[in-house]
Amino acid sequence: MAISLENFQLAVTRVGGGRADDTHALLMAAWSEPHRRYHQLQHLEEGVTLAGQWGGRLGPFWRGLLVLGYWFHDAVYDPRGTDNELKSAELARVELAKLGVPTPAQDRVAALVMATAHGSTAHSSSGDFLADLLVDIDLAIMGASPERFAQYEAQVRDEYGFVDDEAYAIGRGKVMGHFSELAFGDPSTLYRTGYGRTLLAPARVNLAKYRH
Repeated sequence: MAISLENFQLAVTRVGGGRADDTHALLMAAWSEPHRRYHQLQHLEEGVTLAGQWGGRLGPFWRGLLVLGYWFHDAVYDPRGTDNELKSAELARVELAKLGVPTPAQDRVAALVMATAHGSTAHSSSGDFLADLLVDIDLAIMGASPERFAQYEAQVRDEYGFVDDEAYAIGRGKVMGHFSELAFGDPSTLYRTGYGRTLLAPARVNLAKYRH
């Protein structure tokens, strides 16, 4: 599995850290929390796998940063929360410091985590290829197979089970309508890198129902 201890340790080693067994166990437990339906181990495995594929041409240090950015990007996840990315970035700094990762690399991973705070903000390129690549990996679900996309939508609905159907439909419609606008814009700004744009055609199929 892409999320094995061996692969996590490799990423930590690449950025200058030491033995990472405890941090790996902590993150696996976090991603396995019972309230998670989409933001769980399946999402983590898919993203880390894609990071390995799309980051294959990066140098080892940069590959390590990319993979660790993905590991930590939803390490703290509360569907009622508004500061998940900030708390996840703080956790990254704390845990990587314990592992002896140099401060500049800690800061870089934390910044990558913060880059995934999509919200409803404009989605133009940040000018930082590594951050753009991580965000594209996080949004790869938009260009998944129709079956996986349907599963994703059901999983997100389950995560927001505390919201009534009408309110959920309004809120979800706004979020997905935003991504649909990005996908169908001219030019599309849903994906920021060439790797991400390979998913644009299936993303448009999945997001077509959200066009206004």
